[in-house]
Amino acid sequence: MTTKEQLTEAAGKMQAYLEEKPGSEPNDLIDRLENLQVLIAKSGAYLADAKYHLDQRKNDSITQALKEAMAGDWSITIIHKKIDALCRDENYMVNWFDRINRSGTHQLDAVRTILSYRKTEMQL
Repeated sequence: MTTKEQLTEAAGKMQAYLEEKPGSEPNDLIDRLENLQVLIAKSGAYLADAKYHLDQRKNDSITQALKEAMAGDWSITIIHKKIDALCRDENYMVNWFDRINRSGTHQLDAVRTILSYRKTEMQL
């Protein structure tokens, strides 16, 4: 299981890679295509780990929120908002890996399109 600290570090590196402009040479694009395939696979695994941490935190947060609710006169809405607030870091990590995974997939499609275009250019 990947720790929260490892997830944060991995997400930062993946995000930085996704923000880099790809090279324009076919070999550069092929390298990027291969790297994106790995990034998508890893980000999917990291997303699962982040969701595991979120579920674990929710379990702890529910207990904490219910104890606080019993001491006060809280509505169900307030309890839900308290649980969400307690899980904000884990939610952020889940959302970040979800966006990394989707961005990697979109970039993979774009690189494939560019390579196809370059291949057509060479044939003409």
